[in-house]
Amino acid sequence: MTVLHIVPAIPFGGMQRIAALLAAQQRQSGLDVRVIAIYSGEELRDLLERKKVPHVFLDGTRPGLRMMRQLFSMASENWSIIHLHGGLRWSNLVELAARRSPVVYHAHNYPDSSPSLKSRVLHRLNRALADVVIAVSQDVARAWRETVPGLEVTCVYNAVEFPTGTKPARAIQSPSSPMFGMATRLVKDKGIFEFVDVAEAICARRKEAQFILAGDGPDRDSLIAEVNRRGLGLSFRFPGYIRDLNAFWSDVDVALFTAQCEPFGLRILEAIVRGIPVAAYLTGAGSDELVCPASAPVTAAWNDAAGLAEKALTLCDNPSFYAEIAESAFRDAQDRFSIPAMAEGVMSVYQGVARA
Repeated sequence: MTVLHIVPAIPFGGMQRIAALLAAQQRQSGLDVRVIAIYSGEELRDLLERKKVPHVFLDGTRPGLRMMRQLFSMASENWSIIHLHGGLRWSNLVELAARRSPVVYHAHNYPDSSPSLKSRVLHRLNRALADVVIAVSQDVARAWRETVPGLEVTCVYNAVEFPTGTKPARAIQSPSSPMFGMATRLVKDKGIFEFVDVAEAICARRKEAQFILAGDGPDRDSLIAEVNRRGLGLSFRFPGYIRDLNAFWSDVDVALFTAQCEPFGLRILEAIVRGIPVAAYLTGAGSDELVCPASAPVTAAWNDAAGLAEKALTLCDNPSFYAEIAESAFRDAQDRFSIPAMAEGVMSVYQGVARA
């Protein structure tokens, strides 16, 4: 089976990581896989090279005639499956014109539910292009079925790369000055300002607490200004984009997840597989599906900053509770979010498309 993955290279985040991990696992299982990356993106390029996945980058920062011709040429080859991740309007139009192969559309995000003409055109395009949609959570699948009727939609959970070596056994490094953190793109919809709300509530109870938000993005300066405005500047660190996630998470005692409408929430799993418990908002979005039943005691309703702060500090003050939550979440991640499990689910979708 030959598979062509097409993914925007920027902005780099969970979508690009999943596309690369999936392609690498498929190659290990014997599939002939190639990735087309749209636009320049060094983070994705480095990841594909580390995973030894054959790839072609359509370098640039915006679409051009040469880029469209390259994409048309590759997409018009006789692939067993063309696997689109996300998708851009212009690239999907090119792929529709070039289409000779079954198309799987990987929905890493919720569909645009606005009534705008642009949204309606995109939904018509996706209906014409995709044989099946893979949604990254059950809630994302529900939203696609409701917003774009007529599409076949199935859910295959994203996966996380487990660190090599023994299963992590973590403990609070300093209960009097615990470190709370998260690694994410610094944009408003990732819950970064809500993270500051919870941090402020924690500092009201434990003034020596420390916080670290890794990542970069267009709202970084506004975020830092807000932290300083609240007098929390000495308690926060902003290390920027992190390449070595193991090193980053080694300094964190408790992860805080504060996004309101996250389709999946890969950063939750990135903490869990390193033995770090996650205190999280429950919002009804896809991220709720990552929270195992044993982790319910360290969750709070959306925007209850004081409640989530209290739950997070409970982890810091009770070593046995900390270990219990971390162990239960780790086992759940092993069962539900491994890379082989994701690849197996995707292969079932491919086989269904091939039989149709």
